[in-house]
Amino acid sequence: MNLRELPVLLIDCQATAPHSQGGHIIDIAWGFYQANACVSDMQHSFFHQSVALSTEVYWPSRAQRLTGLTREDLKDAPSYTHIVAQWQQTLRERNTREICPILAHYIRYE
Repeated sequence: MNLRELPVLLIDCQATAPHSQGGHIIDIAWGFYQANACVSDMQHSFFHQSVALSTEVYWPSRAQRLTGLTREDLKDAPSYTHIVAQWQQTLRERNTREICPILAHYIRYE
């Protein structure tokens, strides 16, 4: 298989804290990239979704400033469970190969 033809899944998340203990994902973006694909084709293959956050979750003001998000931005957002189901459906529809490397920002947490 030629590396240029291999789709790569890109993932980026924003969270309330930089660690998994006490940190909650509040924003997630993902998409496929393929080196030999036309740029105009790739513009439509990236997805972004804010994630609902319980009012009981501590969200430091510093994290709000860093992400640029507020509780108001998340008030109508779907649950993490709903987003994961959407993500899994997208993966099933888009990934027809057995191999799909994943490139994630801060993978230790995400």
